[in-house]
Amino acid sequence: MLTYDPNESLNLPEGHYRFQVREEPEKRKQTSAKGNEYTMYIFKFMATNEVGSSRKYSDVFVHWDERWKDLLLALGGKTDDKGIIHLSETTIVGKQFEADIKHEPNPNKPNEIRGKLINIVALNDVPQPTLVEDEEISPPEEEDEAPF
Repeated sequence: MLTYDPNESLNLPEGHYRFQVREEPEKRKQTSAKGNEYTMYIFKFMATNEVGSSRKYSDVFVHWDERWKDLLLALGGKTDDKGIIHLSETTIVGKQFEADIKHEPNPNKPNEIRGKLINIVALNDVPQPTLVEDEEISPPEEEDEAPF
């Protein structure tokens, strides 16, 4: 049966989102114009914006794209001493990360605009502030009047 799902058929607006993996990625073998075979990975996500609205979103990744490295790290991948990133999780369904959607022309269809995930980082991957050993935090000064 053929269906039209408006949640998957429209471009997400540009902006910052939290993404959750909905299902295991689909691996597809492709052949480049030069005859080289490669694997592409089709990911299906649930994208949630800052006000809590959610919509389905899909994106394609290939191993030479810098976004592939960022995605693996955001999903919990670890870098070994040779710089190779390994994602050893048995399943990534339910894993979450943050990223931005940017619109760009589709290289295969120049009149069509598509969304692209960029700035992929682990959820809440914000460096914690560090305190200098001798630094002291003083309590706030008392105020004479109550705030209300």
